[in-house]
Amino acid sequence: MPCGVMWQVKVDTVCRKWSGSLQIGLTSVPLADGSVAVPASLSLLNPAETWFVTRSEVWHGGKILSNNYCPSLDHIDVDDVVGIRRSAAGCMHLSVNGHDIGVAATDIPQVW
Repeated sequence: MPCGVMWQVKVDTVCRKWSGSLQIGLTSVPLADGSVAVPASLSLLNPAETWFVTRSEVWHGGKILSNNYCPSLDHIDVDDVVGIRRSAAGCMHLSVNGHDIGVAATDIPQVW
């Protein structure tokens, strides 16, 4: 994914039974080549190579970097659009419905 490009998903259904079921982030784990199966949760990928947002938390290295980074993603509704990008400065940004929430994590390597 080139720097500055926003990768977005549009929510088409919501199940309120599960907290933390929406996770979005960046990883340097090579998923596209098929050598690693895409897991059910980003927390199951190599934590040293994965940064992600779930609920209102930012995770990296198996630890919470920020506890109240954003309004909880558990409140996302049908037709909302959630996006993630890596800036040229190596920062991960979350976007909700076109609004940049701000820097979620820094020092994200450029591997793609």
